[in-house]
Amino acid sequence: MFKQSTMKKKNLLQVLPMMGASIFAISASNAQSAGYTINGKLSNLDSKYVYLEHTNGQKMDSALVSNGSFTFKGNAEFPFQAIIALTEQPQRGKVFPVYIENSAIQVTGDAGALKDVKITGSKTQDDYEAYITSIKDISAQENGLYSKYQEAQQNKDTAAVAAIVKRADSLQNLATERLKQFITTHPKSAVSLEQVQNLAYSSDYAELNKLFSGLDESLKNSPNGKKIADHLAIMEKTADGKPAIAFTQNDVTGKAVSLSDFKGKYVLVDFWASWCGPCRAENPNVVKAYNKYKDKNFTILGVSLDQNGDKWKEAIAKDNLTWTEVSDLKFWKNEAAVAYGVQAIPANFLIDPNGIIIGHNLRGEALEKKLAEVLK
Repeated sequence: MFKQSTMKKKNLLQVLPMMGASIFAISASNAQSAGYTINGKLSNLDSKYVYLEHTNGQKMDSALVSNGSFTFKGNAEFPFQAIIALTEQPQRGKVFPVYIENSAIQVTGDAGALKDVKITGSKTQDDYEAYITSIKDISAQENGLYSKYQEAQQNKDTAAVAAIVKRADSLQNLATERLKQFITTHPKSAVSLEQVQNLAYSSDYAELNKLFSGLDESLKNSPNGKKIADHLAIMEKTADGKPAIAFTQNDVTGKAVSLSDFKGKYVLVDFWASWCGPCRAENPNVVKAYNKYKDKNFTILGVSLDQNGDKWKEAIAKDNLTWTEVSDLKFWKNEAAVAYGVQAIPANFLIDPNGIIIGHNLRGEALEKKLAEVLK
């Protein structure tokens, strides 16, 4: 979400969130394909080597540079997005993304202007660029808001900041609609598959299932497709109208607390962590909602994805989280988070007095609006 707490100027690598290439397995022994060849030619390239990496940071290959030219070869079982880095440790302005598939791929441009690098020979790359073009007007408007946002913050103009954030959210919603349209019209593209997974963090079950169901069977049966199907199965269990999944974890004193202890109340199960910047920025909104509605049969059960108990407790005190907080200190393997399919935080689920989920991922004004609706 393009919010006040996380508003940053976007570069090429931020326009399309990149899923780790661990999603797309690389098979060097696939005899059915000739594999891929990436031939690059960049002017003003003074590096001795260039590097090919998975988007999760895992190095794949390196290539010797000769007069600005370099070559990578390999085999891709499925198309995937990787990064070409001009330095061994990737640096801003020294990397650019490329979609790899089994074909002859050409990379040309200037090492001093990587955002303008031209990549040909990859159909998936063409799809990616078509998507980027489809939201180019939105990206330009978002970038234009960045300087205005900084200025408003420096001037401590809270009204202007709020207006800019509201406009940014509106633009993000428009971009999401364009993305859904792209997915629908490109059912055979690996870009669509990646973006369906990205939408898993912000879409409800019915919407995501519809997008996934419309994809080509080859994508749905790929390793990444199967992971999305598994996630959808969890999302179905935690969709609005479903019974909340029971769990028990210890609070800050070591006392066991169960979700069932709160039956009869409206309870917001709030997943967060002390190390999560967006979570900490959202906490004042959650505190505000709690203080406003705590006397109207509403409470919060915080579930932390922390590992360090001391930092968890420090954050609770600093952010003034006065409701019940629990954690098993297992990081992303927190058992409640796994059961609810939480793959990004902050995340939350609103549960009614009968133990039925009636809302999820409610933040800022959306949380207060929902609480005002049910707590009349």
